[in-house]
Amino acid sequence: MRYNEYRSAQINGSAAPGYSSDQATAALEEVFKQTMPGEMGFDYMGMSYQESRRRGGDFPLRSSSASRYCSYSLILAALYESWSLPFSVLLSTPVAVFGAFAVLWLRRAVLSAFYPAYMVQIENDVYSQIGL
Repeated sequence: MRYNEYRSAQINGSAAPGYSSDQATAALEEVFKQTMPGEMGFDYMGMSYQESRRRGGDFPLRSSSASRYCSYSLILAALYESWSLPFSVLLSTPVAVFGAFAVLWLRRAVLSAFYPAYMVQIENDVYSQIGL
């Protein structure tokens, strides 16, 4: 098997009951450092890769969110040819989502008054899924 053009071996494992995935990867890394030569390395794939990036602090969530909102506001400013209108659009979006959730909650409360609890499943409604 090859990974990043190097010969590799794939190890699949999961944490024992009562242990977290962080504890399992830490134990795996410790055993690897004790048993393998120093010129060998290891890397993760898939979900383990994402967890190791998150654990290492290499996860630029705040900077990507800031750049996303900055690009949205610039695109909306170009669309509306105004600098103040995009901020009102960006600030009104959470209000619209809250209103949609409020209507879904109200609809569920009204329907639960007339139908049994097992028949009131608003979250699986196609209108709810597409609307939100």
